[in-house]
Amino acid sequence: MLKKFLGKKKSSTVQIPERLSLPDINERRSERNEEDITLLLFYDGELTENSDLITLKGLLRSVNDYVQFYNDEDECLEYSRSIEEEKIFIIIDGPSAEKILPRIHTLEQIVSIFLYRTNSNYESLINDYPKIVALCTDQQELIKEIRTAIEQVIKQTAAFSLYDQTEKSTRDLTKESGSFLFFQLFKQILLAMPKTDKDRREMISKCRDYYRGNRKEVNNINEFEETYKFSEAIQWYTKDAFVYRLVNKSLRTEDIEALYSLRYYISDLCLQLAMKHKEFIKSLSSMNLTLYRGFKASKNDMQIYKNNVGNLISTNGFLSTSVLREVAYDFARKPSKRKDIEALLIEIHVDLNLVKTIVLADISKYSIFANEKEILFDLGKNM
Repeated sequence: MLKKFLGKKKSSTVQIPERLSLPDINERRSERNEEDITLLLFYDGELTENSDLITLKGLLRSVNDYVQFYNDEDECLEYSRSIEEEKIFIIIDGPSAEKILPRIHTLEQIVSIFLYRTNSNYESLINDYPKIVALCTDQQELIKEIRTAIEQVIKQTAAFSLYDQTEKSTRDLTKESGSFLFFQLFKQILLAMPKTDKDRREMISKCRDYYRGNRKEVNNINEFEETYKFSEAIQWYTKDAFVYRLVNKSLRTEDIEALYSLRYYISDLCLQLAMKHKEFIKSLSSMNLTLYRGFKASKNDMQIYKNNVGNLISTNGFLSTSVLREVAYDFARKPSKRKDIEALLIEIHVDLNLVKTIVLADISKYSIFANEKEILFDLGKNM
């Protein structure tokens, strides 16, 4: 069994004390976030006694499942520092901004900051704190800004790692070699395991338990349970729903426990991609492909990519690319209010005559954005 063979990865969680007098305001189904983004609201005492907070909780969870609330500055900082695998979007209640911003802005885990209940007096803070992406006066504006930012992060997160052997220590290379082998071994074992209805029920049960109380995702899970079949694996991956988010997070973090729970679906996705790969190869006029991926990167990350031009790429999940340079370029150029990030376009050359093990397929017809001409790489590919 996969679970026994590879063991269980320990999750990095902290015990968070109850912080609010309002009933159920920060009730959690799980101590760990199974997705890539955590929404964190830091507020002052005035908002604590305001019913606006309860409404805001529901609205925030409608755009991102995992939400945390803090009104103690030290506890908020301690929690933020404890996060290792997720990106944090922090919403700061306006009156609290000048106090906490100097302490929290430099944390690597914080990728975007939204100031809530603000006015023009706060605009000067944008120049001092480039992670601020929006000043919002009301809930509707706040939710709109957060939804836009989340969509950009989810679609543009790099799904591969770069390795420059000339700049790595022996210890680093050993760790990276293990990561290379992980996905190869994982996929081998996954496809060798028999699939049963029990596996399907277990996956659905785990997902339903995790998303308990999230109306949007519970509806998606119900739809999956009632209608899903093997031929729809790719189609479900193209949806912005629980499957896409859980699969990508568990692969990126190499979370064995989560991967084991999702094995039924991941196996289907690998198998359908392999089938579509054969059709794709037959349709090609040349076995030499040039593919593109565009996204945003910090200035520091940008330099790392520049230093690694021509080096090895290892995918740490299903890698999405496009045959159209302009599509990837448009992704990279999407407007961002953060001043410390830049547009990055990655060009990938693939010779299918030389690399027979690469599995990739045109999944355009399964996506609601068919004009993007999306090419999806299967798991565990080194290029």
